[in-house]
Amino acid sequence: MMERSLRENGSARNSNIEALRILSMLTIVAHHYAAFGFSSEALALSRNKLFVDLLGMHVRTGVDLFVLITGYYSVKSRLRLKKILTVLGSVWYYSLGMLAFFGLTGLLPIGYEEGREAVLPFLMGEYWFASYYVLLLLLSPFLNILADGLDRKSHAALCLLLFTLCTVLPSLLGVSFAAGMLPLFAALYLCGAYLRLYMPEGAGRTGRRSLILALALLLLCVVRLSFVDLAGQRDGDLARLENALSFMGVYSPWAFLLAVLLLLAACGREPRHNRYVNRIGGLCFGVYLFHANPLFSALVWQGVFHTAACTDSPLLPLHALFTVAALFAAGCLIELLRQKTLAPLWDRALDAVLPDLERAFSRTGALLLRAADKLVGREEE
Repeated sequence: MMERSLRENGSARNSNIEALRILSMLTIVAHHYAAFGFSSEALALSRNKLFVDLLGMHVRTGVDLFVLITGYYSVKSRLRLKKILTVLGSVWYYSLGMLAFFGLTGLLPIGYEEGREAVLPFLMGEYWFASYYVLLLLLSPFLNILADGLDRKSHAALCLLLFTLCTVLPSLLGVSFAAGMLPLFAALYLCGAYLRLYMPEGAGRTGRRSLILALALLLLCVVRLSFVDLAGQRDGDLARLENALSFMGVYSPWAFLLAVLLLLAACGREPRHNRYVNRIGGLCFGVYLFHANPLFSALVWQGVFHTAACTDSPLLPLHALFTVAALFAAGCLIELLRQKTLAPLWDRALDAVLPDLERAFSRTGALLLRAADKLVGREEE
C-alpha cells in the first residue's frame, strides 16, 4: 500500500520501467564495445564475429527504449526551464571535465577543435543523443498538447503513421520520408505517451503477451543475424559480413517494435518500487555522457581495455562482460559523485538566476509574438 501511495503522488517511479532504462544503457555500452573496439576488416572473418555482432545488435532498441520512457514519464508532467538547464549542466560537467582531465594529464593531444566541441557540445555534436534529447524536451510541451487533444483511436493512428514514415518505408525503400533523428524521436515520444495514457499499469495479460512477442521477435533477430554471419563466413563474403546488422540500423522497425513490446511488458506487470533499481536508473544518462565522450572513447577501448587484441581470443566473451560491466559501474559512480557534489551547486546557481531568466524569456516571447502579429496584420483587426 505504501509503494502504491508513493507511486501515485509522484515521489516514486515504477521500478519495472527503471529496470528497462538500465537495460537500454547496457545495450548502448555493449554496442560501443562492439563498434569501436575492433577493426571491421580483422573482425569480419574472426570466429568471434557472431558474438560481437550479437553484443552490439540492440543499440537501436536501447536508444528507442530511452526515448519511449521519456515520453511515458513526460506526457503528464510540465516542462520547466530548470530541467533543460539541468541537462545542459550535466553535459558540460562531462565535456569540460574530460577536456580538463586529458589536457592536464597529457594523455591525449588537446587542440582548438577539441576545446570548441567541449565548450559547445550541443552545437558541435559532441554528444549526438544529448543534442537531440534537449531538442525533444523543448518540443515536449507541444507534443503533450497534441497527445492530450487526440482521442485514443486518433492517437493510435498517428503513432502507426509515424512508425510507418520513420521506420518501415525508410527500411524498405532506403529513403527517409521523415529525415533526421528528431521525427523518429517525436514518434517514439508519442508512442510512450500513448502507453502512459491508455495502458493501465498491472494489466497482466497484456504484459505477458507483450513479453512473449518481444522474446519471439528477439529470437527471430538472432536467427537472422546468425544466418547472415555464418553464411558470409562460409563464403568469405566481406560485404555481407560488414552489413550483417543493417536490419537493426538507425531506422529499424524491428528495434522500434521490440522497444515498444518491452515497455508494454514492463507496464503490464504490477508496479514495483525498489530504491536501488530506481537509483541506478537515475544514473544512466550520466553513464552515457561518461563512456561516450569522444576524448574518453578515443583512449579507453585500446589504451585501457586493449579490445582489438581479443579479436580471435576464446576469452573475448569474458573480456566483453568485464569491460561493459566495468564501464557501466564506473559511469554510475562518477555520476553519483556529480549528483552529490557539483549538481547541488549548479541547482543553487540556477535557483538564483532562474527568475531573471524566466522574465527575460517571457519578454522575448511577448516581443516576438507582437512582431509576428504585426507582420500578418493581426493588430489592425
